[in-house]
Amino acid sequence: MTFPQAGGIPGPHEGGPPGPSRPHLPGLSGQPGHWPSSPQPAPSDRPPTRPNHGPNPRIPVLPPGYRWHASRPPSAIPPRPRPSRPPSPTPRYASPPRWGLVQHFPLASAEPAADQEKPLRTALIEIALSTLTTFLGLFAFAEAFRYGLAFYGRGHLLPAALVAVSGSFLSVVFWLSLVLIIAVAAALAWWLWLERDLAYAANHRADPRRWWEILLLALVPLVNLVALGVLLKELLDEHERRGRRSWQPALRSWWLWWAGGHLAALSYALWTLNSSVQARTEALFLGAALGVVLLLLTIRTRRLISAIDASKHPNSPDRADKPVRWVIATDAARTPELASA
Repeated sequence: MTFPQAGGIPGPHEGGPPGPSRPHLPGLSGQPGHWPSSPQPAPSDRPPTRPNHGPNPRIPVLPPGYRWHASRPPSAIPPRPRPSRPPSPTPRYASPPRWGLVQHFPLASAEPAADQEKPLRTALIEIALSTLTTFLGLFAFAEAFRYGLAFYGRGHLLPAALVAVSGSFLSVVFWLSLVLIIAVAAALAWWLWLERDLAYAANHRADPRRWWEILLLALVPLVNLVALGVLLKELLDEHERRGRRSWQPALRSWWLWWAGGHLAALSYALWTLNSSVQARTEALFLGAALGVVLLLLTIRTRRLISAIDASKHPNSPDRADKPVRWVIATDAARTPELASA
């Protein structure tokens, strides 16, 4: 290969395209042997270069060989087919419907509660409960007094007569209270049996429990902790059928006191099994607390019985103001049809 002479070849910075007199020499730009030239215009037949993005600058143009794949949104995906169920039975009424227009009627003017005569059984129960309340108060006072004497006697000498009188008074009050508790429990079971019989008979129904079953459930210890509340709830349910006020919240409150009385009595009985001096002194304090709990339980029981008995009066303000519903008189509606036939 022959190279041109230095005098007939332009310098590296001279312009002009390579020709016969200026061949294109291999090499890099700016080095000897390369003929730089101004940029040549693009041929007219070459398509213009596209930008590297579409109409939205945020969405780039995919390279060749790639394409967008559209997928269905989650909301448009059809749910999975569920297995078909057999047809359900036809809806029907087990008894004639009692729904209809509701109207509240004011209760008739009632007589004063003091003028209402109480049944003999309720009066006897209230007298027994009042007597038991008095003796339980005396029992709590005697236990607290003996505990005060024991606390004071740690550093002082107590008169023998005072100790003997207080001990005798406590023993008498304790046994009388115990006898009254048993008698009142039996009277409450008898009252509950009679009230249930009258309540079911007023609704033209028969009591599902026998008389001996009611007495056993109401008198057996630890069994009556739950059974007595169940018997009273059944009685209140029958009263509500006749439009009386619902005493279910009062019954639940009473049952809490009833369970608390059982717990206090059980704790006192277990504590007295210890014969040490310290245990006997602490048993006096527990006895006073037991008397207070039983006293409050007796008061709650008397109020519950009085409220249930007072609501039986037809014009009593304690009766529930239940709405009266207007229903279709089927007999009256059939009368014209029968007459026309």
